[in-house]
Amino acid sequence: MYMAIIEEIRFQIANGILKEGGRLPSIRNLAKTLNVSVITVKRAYKEVEEAGYITTIAAKGSKVSIGARDRIREEFLATIREHVTIAYLLARKLKISDAEFGMLYELVKAEHNG
Repeated sequence: MYMAIIEEIRFQIANGILKEGGRLPSIRNLAKTLNVSVITVKRAYKEVEEAGYITTIAAKGSKVSIGARDRIREEFLATIREHVTIAYLLARKLKISDAEFGMLYELVKAEHNG
């Protein structure tokens, strides 16, 4: 569960929902909201802090670090690029044309946009 919390924090920072310099919910409040243990949230916050995305000051709480949004977005873009590269190379091996590959993208997009 703590990994899901980490990813959600990263997504919220990347999308500007959690702003740089902005406060995160307290560990206790988030644990209560998510119906998980305080230890689970504490572990997630610790990992996010070790990655440099947040800073925590005892008795003051946690804030999003300056520059965290750009770093997280770059990491997500690198992951997307890796996946697209794998898909493209597989398509080439299967002799799928660029037009067909583009159509696959449009199909996936349509499936996920309802």
